[in-house]
Amino acid sequence: MENQLSSGRFTFIGTASPWMRQFLDSVAKAGPFDVHEEPGVEALLAKSKNRAEVIVLEHSSHLKPMVAALRASGRKFVLLLIAQSLTKEEALFASEQRIHGLLEKPDPLSPHTLEQIRKAIAQSESAAHSEALLFSLKSSLLGLSGDTAEHSIEEIRKGLLKVEKALTSNEFLGGAAGLAGETKLPFYKSQSFADALLTIEDLGRTGTLQVKSGALIGKVEFLQGRPTSATAGEARALKALFRIFLWESPEFTFSHQEAAAIRVRDAFEFSTSQMCREGETLCARFETIRAQIPPLSVRLQLDPASLTTQTKLGKDEFSTLASVVELGKVAEVIDYNPLHDVVLYECLIGLRRNGVIRVTAA
Repeated sequence: MENQLSSGRFTFIGTASPWMRQFLDSVAKAGPFDVHEEPGVEALLAKSKNRAEVIVLEHSSHLKPMVAALRASGRKFVLLLIAQSLTKEEALFASEQRIHGLLEKPDPLSPHTLEQIRKAIAQSESAAHSEALLFSLKSSLLGLSGDTAEHSIEEIRKGLLKVEKALTSNEFLGGAAGLAGETKLPFYKSQSFADALLTIEDLGRTGTLQVKSGALIGKVEFLQGRPTSATAGEARALKALFRIFLWESPEFTFSHQEAAAIRVRDAFEFSTSQMCREGETLCARFETIRAQIPPLSVRLQLDPASLTTQTKLGKDEFSTLASVVELGKVAEVIDYNPLHDVVLYECLIGLRRNGVIRVTAA
């Protein structure tokens, strides 16, 4: 068996019972598969990249939480459940959770058991090949310049949508199954800023993303998919990044650069996915106050008579008020106060409503 080629790999998650330990050891010694083990879902997710892979689970009291955590991760897993015995309720749970195969008290060396494992691995490998194709297409499309014919971009976009739809519709792959509506694909003109950031991270690209929305222009530099600097008007770093989230109908152009040309000017302590979630939350808050936002050209001033011993200002409100006193013009308050734009707008609206500040000129 020493020279036998591997027929693929699978990962067992959890603490194996003596019976399960014997099963895993027998399969590993037989030689056709690479058997890996992880103590829990968190350990697996910390090591595993976003690729399709086979996960073997033993029926135990930890089964449901582990399946829930795997599905919640959004990763693509083909699940195999192995048990000494299963009730009807447990089999129903497996069906509802799209578990690929059930092996009840299997013989680790029987042709049926090995075939079940091979089928699961073939399923994951097929998904991995499709993912690689999608990755390649996205990478090529992201490199297209603005001079490329719009017709060509639209044709590639349609092709990508078909590939991604096929990838996300498989009933055995977690995360994307059951999504309604059209799948969003980020590319030259993306549907959202979050899509563009996540795609560049997925592709590990190095270069500059230029974002345009009317007369507004922003830039984000990346080193192997991670942002290293961001600008939007006078805003820099995270403040600039969150400002771009507020722009309507953004258009994107990505320019590849050598790593030596990229400078790490800003520190982004959060992951890209965390920044995207926060950016979209700020965008939702912005939409609720959009109609109340003062024009950038307006000048404001403190109304001293409004401040009494009963006046209570939060930390952000006090910071915003200090900027109003120092700078006056709304555009300068938004640009030079380090708070995120949405927070500043909310504070300005609140201070104006409570009579703490007033308009002096437009």
